[in-house]
Parts: sequence; structure tokens; C-alpha cells
Amino acid sequence: MKIFPNGQSIIGRKVVKWGIDPTGSRLHLGHFVAIRFLRNMLREHRDVVVVIGDLTAQIGDPSGVVKERPMLEREVVDLNANLLESQVKKLLPTARIVRNREISNNDPRLVSALGQFTANELLDRAAFQERSVRMNELVVPVIQALDSIALEAEVEVGGEDQEFNFSITRGLQKVWKQEPEVCVLFPLIRGTDGRKMSKSLGNCVWLDAPDIFGKVMSISDDVMEEWIPLLTDGIGATHPKKRKEELAVSVIQQLS
Repeated sequence: MKIFPNGQSIIGRKVVKWGIDPTGSRLHLGHFVAIRFLRNMLREHRDVVVVIGDLTAQIGDPSGVVKERPMLEREVVDLNANLLESQVKKLLPTARIVRNREISNNDPRLVSALGQFTANELLDRAAFQERSVRMNELVVPVIQALDSIALEAEVEVGGEDQEFNFSITRGLQKVWKQEPEVCVLFPLIRGTDGRKMSKSLGNCVWLDAPDIFGKVMSISDDVMEEWIPLLTDGIGATHPKKRKEELAVSVIQQLS
């Protein structure tokens, strides 16, 4: 886990935001890294708000990808969002769940927010150095920032690929005279084949799947050691097979 910016603290900050992307309809173990953290936030009586990015998903969120994401039909995004919401309610039953279409659609601040940046600043992210970029993709981090402003978010949780977006959010919060949020960034874990866990690669361990034990047992030992500190509170066994079994059992128990 990384705190951005360095040296900041989340102590005393109440509103904790987590955004999820409804380009798919299921949550996987990569999401569970953040969910474990959010469960702790709820135990500390913080106001956890889960933002389902139905508007940004339809536009095409570019975070963490080196090729353009397709723009999805509204019906597909809405179906995915409904399915994700039902899963979130089971895993984080006391969290608030909102959709960023409700927050940001027709927000009069959007034009003003876009005017705070040059095109060069919005293009200054690693993925955009490797491909052509469409205008709709440049708007996504600004819409996500407006979500935080509307919610008065004090902490935001996400994957390490969100650091650029979070920096945009912090800058706009200053413009609107809000205290910039502290950002909690988690590593993007590898999937069952050793590559980054991704819906498009088909290497996810889905949280609603019946075969979680078998999927966990199929991973390599080095992936296992990456997962243990992120998905458990620690494993006692020392033999790799036993460690993997404990990891699988721990994940299943946390999901039940």
C-alpha cells in the first residue's frame, strides 16, 4: 500500500471514496485488496462511499491501458452496474453506493474544471505516450475529480494506476477550496497466469466463482507470496503447498 502524497495521514478523515469500473459485471481478487481496506474503514465508523463509474465507463476510462477502451452502450453499462452494486452490497453492506452519472452528469462545474488544465497536462500520463488519444478520454479524470468534490471526499482508494487521476482530483479540490484528499494506492496484483489480473486477459479469480480454492492452488509460488500480504492477515505455514492452501481458505472465509 502506498499513500499519496508521501507523508500524509488518513487519521481523522471521515469520507472515504472508492470508484469501480462497470466495464465488466463481476468483482475479482484485485478488487478485494481494496475491499479489505474499506472493511477496516467501516469498522472505524468512517463514511465509505462506493462510486460506480457508469458515466466514465461509457465514455471509456483510459486508466492503466495502453490502447483505447471501447465506448460501451448505456444498456450494457447499466446492466453491469446493477450486477456490481449487488455484489458490493454483500461485501460492504454498510457502505453508501452511488453512480457517477448521478453526481457528475450535467454538472455545471465541468467546463470550469476542464479550463483548469491544458491539453498537454491531461496528456501527461504514461499510457498516452504510447498511442493516439481521443478527446473523450481526456475528460474522464476530470469527471472523477468532480465526483470527489461533490462527495467532499477526504480519502480515495484505488489501484496504483490511478495516481495520475488522483493528482487531477487533488488539484481541482484546491480550486474549489476543499482540503485535497489523501490517496491510498494498492498494487495491481497478478492473475492466475502471472500477468496483471485483467478481465480482458481472462486470468481473474472472481469473487462469486465456485472454484476459488482450485484457482488459488493453481497459481505460482511467487504470485502466492505477492497475494498473501494483500489478501490475508498473515499465513502461518511454511511449506509452499500448505501456504497456498491457507491462502485459499482465508480468502474463501473472508468472502463467506
